[in-house]
Amino acid sequence: MDDKVHVSVIAATVITLALAGLAPHALWKTSWHGGLERFEGWICNSIVGVLALCIAFAYLPPFRVARTLRVALALPVAHLIAIVAAWAMWTAIEPEIDTYMVSPLVTPRALGTLVAALGVTCVAAGFAIARRGRRERAHVALMIALANLLLLGLWLPIASGLLAGHLHWGTRGIEIEGATNVIATALVPPLVCAITFAAIATRAPALAARSRHATLALLATTLAIAVIVRFGPSASASALYGNFVPALLAAIFVAVAALLAAAITAWPRRRSTRDALVGVIASDDASVGGFIVTSWLRGPSTITRPFTLVTARGHVPVPAGIALDVPLPTSSTMLSSGEGIAVVRPGDEVAIDGFVAPEAGDHPFRDGGAPQPGPHGLALVLPHPPRADLAQVALVTWRPCVAYLAIIFAIGLPALAGAFVVR
Repeated sequence: MDDKVHVSVIAATVITLALAGLAPHALWKTSWHGGLERFEGWICNSIVGVLALCIAFAYLPPFRVARTLRVALALPVAHLIAIVAAWAMWTAIEPEIDTYMVSPLVTPRALGTLVAALGVTCVAAGFAIARRGRRERAHVALMIALANLLLLGLWLPIASGLLAGHLHWGTRGIEIEGATNVIATALVPPLVCAITFAAIATRAPALAARSRHATLALLATTLAIAVIVRFGPSASASALYGNFVPALLAAIFVAVAALLAAAITAWPRRRSTRDALVGVIASDDASVGGFIVTSWLRGPSTITRPFTLVTARGHVPVPAGIALDVPLPTSSTMLSSGEGIAVVRPGDEVAIDGFVAPEAGDHPFRDGGAPQPGPHGLALVLPHPPRADLAQVALVTWRPCVAYLAIIFAIGLPALAGAFVVR
């Protein structure tokens, strides 16, 4: 890991603590509190306190994993805990608070519906885009969730400025004209763009690589515009942005859940090789299988080439594109985007799981009895896989975790910009 990773983690940590400390105080100042004044300290400071404890617990104890990497892996889970705590706290005290200044379009009570709808959309799009395998689908869904979080966080300040004319101030707070259109304009474009980006990155990686610099420049320009808009004097735009904070929290929730799903699928599975074909790889290529870093929004992708497996039963051709279920080496942490590392080479002993015996008379060319790929596909595994541990999960997920923290830093800048403007 280079210095950019450490800086990203530290910046995201600072932004996290700043937002968790400022947001409850800002909400408290714009609300009537009934008889809750005695709980002001707990309501305004408990979330930032919990986050600080989580960060300290991840950073301070000695362990063989780097401290910064531990914070990168733990901070998304801390965010999830903080969101659940904030939702529970707000739901509990909402009947006691007269929110004259806040009349949400997207209420905290609707957070569960938002999370479910966004989660189902990411999973469905991941299944549609991914070519094969539960791990690949989980990583594509993760890419969509992270991209949507970034685009939503950058688009909301701009959309709030453009849609501020739909807000009118009445005797009980904000009145919205065409609320359905306002919600659709704010929430749909980022999700559509995120799905499109994931489709291009997965199905046309060469095009995504050529467009990387233009994409980064566009994102940087959008971030600058978002910060400028939040520094503007419009109270209506600020109020509308505040109305969509639950939607932003839902996007964070889904992104962290996608990270956890990717971590679960990254846990090494101890496949039984009793029915697998064990043999030695014969190929003209220097590398038969390996991992490649295509994006920081997902774990490394696998790539396999065709080869011949020399077994005691003879030579068995193995096609390209089969699943690669082998451990990710620690040297993969040094890879940059677009770089790969070989893990299976000619001469290695491997096991291929998924071959089945041909049915008699099923095809005239199967009379020789050669094993055929089964209906569930083929997977390359090691005959004697190493013991599974959390290190493998960390190797697979640390990049999207760092990307998540960089996204939190980026979308936190417009939020903080608005918090420091007096209207």
